[in-house]
Amino acid sequence: MFRGSCFGFFLEMRRLILQPQLIHSLLLRQVQQPKDDEIWFRIGGECIRFSLDEFCLTVGLRGVGIVYISTYDSGKNLLKDTYFFGLQKVSKFELQRVFMRLNDQVSHEDVVKLAKLYLISYFLYTTSYNKSVDERHMRLVDRLECNDFVGERIFIESQLILSSLL
Repeated sequence: MFRGSCFGFFLEMRRLILQPQLIHSLLLRQVQQPKDDEIWFRIGGECIRFSLDEFCLTVGLRGVGIVYISTYDSGKNLLKDTYFFGLQKVSKFELQRVFMRLNDQVSHEDVVKLAKLYLISYFLYTTSYNKSVDERHMRLVDRLECNDFVGERIFIESQLILSSLL
């Protein structure tokens, strides 16, 4: 199930070598512009665009439309109610603890949902300052459209994806 999801290609991914100085240098050259689905940089006197198309090509995702994560700001959270009952906020440590202790009693569907949440929290949307799991991500993986959201076109409202790489 996980391999067949939009996250399956991460299982085949080679070791990532990151150049934080290059990303930081690009962010220092960011140009303000009105489009939500693009970031522009001024390099050598020329403006260079990094849009969702380039992002999807870079990470290997299909791109067919923008889905804003704010859609998942509210609503029932069955994953949290089942595995993190009673917790106001779920720490990344608690997510790791629950994920590593899953057994044969847990449905395969829930194991895949928790694996997706683990990947999102520890790899895709990681920041050094946030030690909690984003509840919107929990709601997202708990719904069937999770594959559509991530497998089609990702856009984080504040271009957090680049900032979190620093």
